[in-house]
Amino acid sequence: MTGSEHGPRARDYGIEGVVADALDAQAVDAALRKVRPAAVIDELTSLPRHYTPDAMRATAERDRRVRLEGGGNVLNAALAAGTRRYVVQSTGFFYGPGEGLAVETYALAAHATPAIASKVRTYQHIEERLLRVSNLNAVALRYGFFYGPGTWFTDDGDVANQARERKYPLVESGSGVWSWVHIADAAAATAAALECEPGIYNVVDDDPSKIAIWLPAFADAVAKSMLCALSQVGVE
Repeated sequence: MTGSEHGPRARDYGIEGVVADALDAQAVDAALRKVRPAAVIDELTSLPRHYTPDAMRATAERDRRVRLEGGGNVLNAALAAGTRRYVVQSTGFFYGPGEGLAVETYALAAHATPAIASKVRTYQHIEERLLRVSNLNAVALRYGFFYGPGTWFTDDGDVANQARERKYPLVESGSGVWSWVHIADAAAATAAALECEPGIYNVVDDDPSKIAIWLPAFADAVAKSMLCALSQVGVE
């Protein structure tokens, strides 16, 4: 089941898609009762196509509603259709402060700034409602920040454009630590979650980095990519 803009792309991979509005409980229920899937992967989001702080703020409420209300519709429909395995998207980049790398038993940043705490509560609700369903093999995947083709973090993506224009924000000293995952690795981990033990899993690489480290390195890579492209077309 997908949004209308993703249907043609899914067919390119030999996937038969069903277009439905996640906020329409009856439509979601009808779609899942027809298919009766053994497993459901809930990756519902309503993020902006182009990343800017203003765009993120503008879509925040819609994204929250899609994840909570829409995700609730999908979960209820999956249970009614007899689904036995349910995988849902959660967060690997809102852990609370602490020593060393955060493992799945560490608390999320529920007492952070109001904007962050609100996002954390959304993910907590998603995880808690799923994991309390006793007769379902439930998996919550705490993804890191996606990079790679089709993401915001490519040499021609939105963040790269902001880096070129020196508009990407650096908060305070840049000490915030980001956890990353390549989009291909995230896809592989999601497929593996169809057969793993139920529970919560971090889906991140093993090289978390402070923004004061990764942002200059990213900007340098973007600059080199631009120079390489210019040289190939004969621009000095």
